[in-house]
Amino acid sequence: MHRSPGARLVTKILSLNIWGGRRLESLLSYIDAMRDVDIICLQEVFGLHVTPLAQLDAQDCASVYDKLIEALPDHQALFCPIVDRSYGLAAFIKSKYSVLRHERHIIHRCQPGSDHGLFHDRVLQLLDVAIGDQNMQVMNIHGLVNGHGKTDSSSRLKQTRAILSIAGLEDKPTVLLGDFNLTLNTDCIALIERQFTNLVRQYSIQSTRSAFYSKPDRYADYIFLSPQLRCIDFAVPDHDVSDHLPLLCSFTKD
Repeated sequence: MHRSPGARLVTKILSLNIWGGRRLESLLSYIDAMRDVDIICLQEVFGLHVTPLAQLDAQDCASVYDKLIEALPDHQALFCPIVDRSYGLAAFIKSKYSVLRHERHIIHRCQPGSDHGLFHDRVLQLLDVAIGDQNMQVMNIHGLVNGHGKTDSSSRLKQTRAILSIAGLEDKPTVLLGDFNLTLNTDCIALIERQFTNLVRQYSIQSTRSAFYSKPDRYADYIFLSPQLRCIDFAVPDHDVSDHLPLLCSFTKD
């Protein structure tokens, strides 16, 4: 956090799907360089000292959450489990700021008997954070996978409406971010854009996937800002920390 020339409070936020920590050395080096970021939201995180998932890949890091905590000593860590309390979402908030609320909301239920591998329930990690004199809502998600690409489906439309319903419960500045598993020109993204500014579109970002991802879909990750927030800067730097690229935003309250 710093003050812009007009004395407005500027907040920095980062979103990244860490790919289970497969690029661990590069990931930790990058996170160490991001210590000045106020809010760091991550997806595909293993941790919480629970027996690793049966589907844990040999390349995944079962203790990546602990290693991230060590790398961010000036941040408070908040884990949001999705599967077996050992896999989920994580947020790291500068310790000097107050986390007023931390909630877990289910936004998609998998079909009975299919809760394994990529096919599992999906949740939204909701945080209310007080930074300086402004309170804001941060919503971190990892959207559903259906095995049929990243296009619209009835399940994804239902998930999107669930996200927007949660976002609309309180009228406050909101950052909605994460790996949505949706390509850019979908009805689901268009629904979100009715209420939020899509920074990936606004800044004409060409891809949120790294060279480690070989499929043709180049979009999956987004940062959206509610109308009360104004983007100062947005970037998707090309770092080899995951099969996703980090999304980094600086914003202020409008």
